[in-house]
Amino acid sequence: MQACSHFSLRGPARSAAALLGLAFCAASAGAQGILFPERPTHPGPPMPIPRPIPSQPCYVKNLKVATVINDAVAETTVEQTFVNTASVAQEGTYLYPLPEGATPSGFTMTVGDKTMEPRILSHDEAHSIYEGYVRRYRDPALLEYVGRSLVKINIYPIPPQGERTIRMRYTEILKPQGDARKYVYPLSTSRFGCRPVGTAIVTIKLMTTSPIKNIYSPTHEFSVRKSDERTVIATWEGTNDISDRDLTLFYSTSKDDVGLSLLTFKSGDRDGYFMLLAAPRVTVPKEKILAKHVVFVLDRTGSMQGKKIEQARKSLLFCINNLNPKDRFDVVTFNESADALFPGLVAVTDETLSKARRFVENIEASGGTNIDDALRSAMSLFGDDGSRQNMIVFLTDGLPTVGETNINTILQHFKDVNGDRAAENAQPGIKLAHVVAKKDAGKHIRLFSFGLGYDVNVPFLDRLADLGRGDSDYVKPEEDVEAKVSAFYAKVAAPILAGIKVAFDGADVYDIYPKVFPDLFKGSQLVIAGRFRGAGRGTVRLSGLSNGTDETFKMETGFGEADGSNSFLPRIWATRKLGYLIDQVRLSDNPAGQNEVIDEIVRLSKDYGIITEYTSFLVDENEQAALK
Repeated sequence: MQACSHFSLRGPARSAAALLGLAFCAASAGAQGILFPERPTHPGPPMPIPRPIPSQPCYVKNLKVATVINDAVAETTVEQTFVNTASVAQEGTYLYPLPEGATPSGFTMTVGDKTMEPRILSHDEAHSIYEGYVRRYRDPALLEYVGRSLVKINIYPIPPQGERTIRMRYTEILKPQGDARKYVYPLSTSRFGCRPVGTAIVTIKLMTTSPIKNIYSPTHEFSVRKSDERTVIATWEGTNDISDRDLTLFYSTSKDDVGLSLLTFKSGDRDGYFMLLAAPRVTVPKEKILAKHVVFVLDRTGSMQGKKIEQARKSLLFCINNLNPKDRFDVVTFNESADALFPGLVAVTDETLSKARRFVENIEASGGTNIDDALRSAMSLFGDDGSRQNMIVFLTDGLPTVGETNINTILQHFKDVNGDRAAENAQPGIKLAHVVAKKDAGKHIRLFSFGLGYDVNVPFLDRLADLGRGDSDYVKPEEDVEAKVSAFYAKVAAPILAGIKVAFDGADVYDIYPKVFPDLFKGSQLVIAGRFRGAGRGTVRLSGLSNGTDETFKMETGFGEADGSNSFLPRIWATRKLGYLIDQVRLSDNPAGQNEVIDEIVRLSKDYGIITEYTSFLVDENEQAALK
């Protein structure tokens, strides 16, 4: 791990562009923590700074990463010791880009031999307390969300030649990669850092319910110790290491099961928590794959110039070349307005494929970004043919600049046309905006987002894919786009299970998320989190349509059995409920209902130790004293 260091004035003088620039650096570095000083400080009242002072680097003295993986759930604890090499004390801002879908669940700061634990406060209360401590020159630290996947910690003061040790813990669910699962901890930060990390140690403990079949890393030489067939500990160490690769670990387990796994946790007499992971191993011969209607939507706007448009053309050509003979397709490109290649969906023939390839090869990027118009135009191309699956493959950076630019409004328009399946699940007090029953609401268009570049609107594209019951993926400029898009399109081209229903026979379950189950595609998985009452044995039944045929999978399991290793499940459940509630607030036009749900968000955040855009972690001397 490396530290990037920049200097900027604190407060209004700091431009949004500077923060975005740093976020870009952080995103480029993967999920590495970056600490940069805000300003020098002086004894007594703060003094105005007449001119910028050259940046003073904070470097990473030590890095310790400890990860515990339970089947598909990884909990990672990152400990970094930063050193301020400046001759004056400084306020530092630490940015940490989390992996997509990860939830921060712990944070501490160590000063000398004193480790301070956090408390979770409302966003405004935490800021007020922090600013008060800065004025009095104490030792607070504040952790908050900056966007969906970037957290920011303000630390004050960092003494000259002094150290601060920061510990961050986060939880993520690892997605399947073919027959394996992949865990990544980004280490490729040497091109951004001031100097190499002094000492780096990464330890991964893997525990699975099925026997571990393979474990390997294509990037780093791990020392692997296998305790038994279900437990492995892998370790990597580096000194003054300059790594240009992210640390990646793949593992796979026995295929003897049908792809259902249930984890439970219960403490005392309280209701329990469960998480169901479903990835049924259904195989459909290529000649029997259900024919589909697919519209490829390509962003050809000015923000896509350069490497992005090159990757977009390659990605789209790959998709076109891998259409099935029975499919029907069209290509929509857009900037300020949307244009379709054909007057409607056409059959896959040598003539239509040749025309599409020529069209794609000549696409140039210019103009503004009208995403709302592009999505409306694409959806208008679908008819009511129930014998085919309707799909949109959306290639973009997801940054609207023309027409409707409000992200929530664009999402609502998509829901209106595609059938509003969320209205019936709205929380009490919430009135969803623009709920319209369209005559073509039964189309059920699956949408797959493919983001290009670093400056991608990930939250928007993820949410769009979620509403379209599809999936999303992303490619960086330096990545092999053909390898990435081939894995992505394999999911689009091979639907496995649609119209999914899940039953829990013999178990009293409630408060389940997501409210609407997405379809399963090759290489994807269904994650369901919920609560249960009581205890006992039960049967989980997952059913759906596979190529027009009913498929059902069953698993006998126990609810309420004590398992301390699954103590992460309450946070998994709470994270999904918080995500659902936050979405309701964003799409609501009822201020009274919003306030009611925001109060519930703050309560859950405090109860389960999960920060959101409405809450922050704060460590300070008052909290430390209260713990003693």
